[in-house]
Formats: sequence, structure tokens, C-alpha cells
Amino acid sequence: QLLSLLLPLVESFARARPPNVLILLADDLGVGDLEAYSASALVPTPAISALSAAGVRFTDAHAHPICSPSRYSLLSGNYVFRGRRLSSSWGLSGGSQLLPGQRTIAESF
Repeated sequence: QLLSLLLPLVESFARARPPNVLILLADDLGVGDLEAYSASALVPTPAISALSAAGVRFTDAHAHPICSPSRYSLLSGNYVFRGRRLSSSWGLSGGSQLLPGQRTIAESF
């Protein structure tokens, strides 16, 4: 529901000037996998570290064990159980999880 609280703010800001937002969504990525969050990361991530140093770092996040519910929540600002299907997983043949008329984060930009 955080997104629903932020949408009016984002919309008014976007009318004043174009937004400058970068969203990185990665499947199967742990907090210890990025140098910006862990000095013991095995793969160097200097570009992500530079972005982290120059912007906002999020240190408390929660995700579903599979990617589709997390993607739905990011797009819609809703928990997955508030969508078209109550289950946390759905196949490609089932149609969109978004409800008719449901706003997305893209529409706010």
C-alpha cells in the first residue's frame, strides 16, 4: 500500500519536471551479493556501488520466494492477494493479474 500513498506525490512531482527514477528488480539476488551491501560479495558490482553511494539505499525489503508476485506488487502497489487471483503463482496462460482499471507505477510517470 506504500505505492498508493506515494502515487499522488509522484504524479504532482512528475507534472513539475520529468522524474529521475531507476528501479532495479533482480531475481534470486541476496543482500550479500552486492558490494554496496557486503564487503564479502563474490562478484564485483562497481556500477551498482556507485549508484548506491550517490542515491538512496534500501536496507529492509521483503519479497516472495518466486518473482511474479514481487513484480505484480512493484507494478501495482498491491499485495498479490488483492489482484485477480489469490494464489501467489500463476502461469502465462492465465491472463493478467492486474484488475480492470487498476493503475500501475508506469502510469504515474
